Amino acid sequence: QLWVADMTYIPTWAGFVYLAVVLDVYSRKVVGWASGQQQTADLVIQALNMALITRKPQDVIHHSDQGSQPRFNWSSQHRSAQLSVSVH
Repeated sequence: QLWVADMTYIPTWAGFVYLAVVLDVYSRKVVGWASGQQQTADLVIQALNMALITRKPQDVIHHSDQGSQPRFNWSSQHRSAQLSVSVH
């Protein structure tokens, strides 16, 4: 299994809402998501946690653009070590 993650923003009248998603490359379905008022690594981790809890993969490769959330690389690797997820 291969999952990819990304984060985007949605402009609203009250300001920006940030949306982090995890996508299953094979099925092209969103398997995890989280939204919030700040663009943080924790938001991406919440989306990854949702995907892991709902899909319960045996093995999965998780890829994200790690440039915009500096702490995400460490956070996802720490979480991945607990759950046998390969982070790229």
